[in-house]
Amino acid sequence: MTLPPPKKTRWYATELATTIFAAVPTVLAAVGGIAKGWREDTRGFVQLGAAVLIATLLGTVFKSLQSRRKDVRDATRRSPADLEAGLYTLHSAVVAMRGLPYDDHAIEKLRVTIFRLVETEDVVEQIVPYVGGAGGGEGTRWSARSGVVGRAVLQGKVAAMIRDGSFDDYVQTLVESYAMHTHEARALPDDRFAFVAVPLRRRGTGPVIGVVYFDSTDATLFSDPASPRGDISEPFVVKVATACAGLGLYTELRYAMEAGR
Repeated sequence: MTLPPPKKTRWYATELATTIFAAVPTVLAAVGGIAKGWREDTRGFVQLGAAVLIATLLGTVFKSLQSRRKDVRDATRRSPADLEAGLYTLHSAVVAMRGLPYDDHAIEKLRVTIFRLVETEDVVEQIVPYVGGAGGGEGTRWSARSGVVGRAVLQGKVAAMIRDGSFDDYVQTLVESYAMHTHEARALPDDRFAFVAVPLRRRGTGPVIGVVYFDSTDATLFSDPASPRGDISEPFVVKVATACAGLGLYTELRYAMEAGR
């Protein structure tokens, strides 16, 4: 079972393109036969070429309609759009757990996305745009062994962090404690202060296949209000991870079935 890549299938790799490409040699041969018949004034060549051309075009149109339907079905199965829809519900649930109204101000505070683990390349890849806050980011890749997301992958459990100090301090922490390269750490947005990464597993206890990742512009969003240092609230993080469990179960059912398991 693997989560789908973020990009759509290239047009030339679709079933429709394959069908059209396969028909081109026959069409060219038929047109060549017709042209030869006209040049040599041979009615038989013209009639044969025309018959082949018409049959090929009709067959291609029929096969193209079938191929197009198959491409649509395959694109729907491979699309991570359904996961993005689930993230909207998850995003609003986490905001509600913090007792905040689901208005523009609260929405901008938190963003969430999903990374898939590409084991063969030892990277994680963002498969859907961020929900909440700044959008975009799909297709972005990071090492599966660094950062907050990488820690969730390596340890197989929730990873959480609150940024303290300046952006330079944050970069230093990521480099020294989270095995990130300096240029990667400096490429991160400087307006995020709280981070939670929840691993998604096969069968709930199997290998990690992806990570649900949250970050916030509010350093206290995942904090314990009773903590004088504003430390991570473990009970709240457990609630966040529990809220992700349904998404984990959905990916298991959805993508395990697609893999024929």
